[in-house]
Amino acid sequence: MEKITQIKDVKRFFEVPDEAVAFLETLSENTENGKYEFGPDCYVNVMDAATYTEFAHMEAHRTYVDVQVQISGEERIYYADVDTLTPETAYNPDKDFAFYHYAEGSAYVDYCKGEAVIL
Repeated sequence: MEKITQIKDVKRFFEVPDEAVAFLETLSENTENGKYEFGPDCYVNVMDAATYTEFAHMEAHRTYVDVQVQISGEERIYYADVDTLTPETAYNPDKDFAFYHYAEGSAYVDYCKGEAVIL
């Protein structure tokens, strides 16, 4: 997990199309929800979702990297080594995710508007 304070810094970690980075830098509360594709291996899902006030569950991906950008407000993300977690659902290869039960004592990072985390 890595917290970044400038979206362009994502390129320090991954090969990301310039168009995707430029798009991420323009995100605002007015950006239309949806899936935006930037080549065969890069896309951005824009979702307007309420921040959880209580812990829900943990998720993991095997194929894609999850970069979460906070457009407004703030959020706390919990993370842990997937090998230490108890599965809640089976891995879904078509959607590249599995859910896990929250691991008591998991580390977390707080981030706010304009910041992002790479999971």
